[in-house]
Amino acid sequence: MIQMRRRIGFIGPSVIILGMLIAMQVHLGQWEVEGKKLEQLMYLPDGEYLKVASLGHRELVGDMLWLQAIQVMAGKTVSDEAGRWLYRAFDIITTLDPQFVRAYEAGALALTTFVVLPDESNRLLMKGIQHNPDEWKLPFYVGINYYFELYDDAKAAEYIAQASRLPGAPIGLVPMAANLFAAAKS
Repeated sequence: MIQMRRRIGFIGPSVIILGMLIAMQVHLGQWEVEGKKLEQLMYLPDGEYLKVASLGHRELVGDMLWLQAIQVMAGKTVSDEAGRWLYRAFDIITTLDPQFVRAYEAGALALTTFVVLPDESNRLLMKGIQHNPDEWKLPFYVGINYYFELYDDAKAAEYIAQASRLPGAPIGLVPMAANLFAAAKS
């Protein structure tokens, strides 16, 4: 009898969450088809609230948002509003799953490739560095943003040097950082 209650206690919330996610997917698809602005999605709750509301299924909710973000990135053009939604979505995704390194990478690159939001890109990458300190690509991308988007050779050198010291980093990052340090001094 107790096992039956536990199963019902687990299945009930799971069915509710699945229903909410399916409804969210249907509504998001309709918004895109109907041409409504993605800025309406800015009303998504904060990641901390979604952690609680997901009832232990944080990664599932994060994956649903990940799929939506990929669909936005697949569009031919991304407006500034959609870019801001992308940042918010990736911030929520990485709050739900802080070790989802691909979300930090893809989000940061999208924020500087599809729209030019280097500050948001760097905020996302800094969050990634905090939760994944051994991932060399995260500080490397911050350095790239400082070099190409913010024109700050000293900061770029600092982050690329940081990336060069992490496990798995290519050896070519050391001379790249040295060149940037030299360029910043001149």
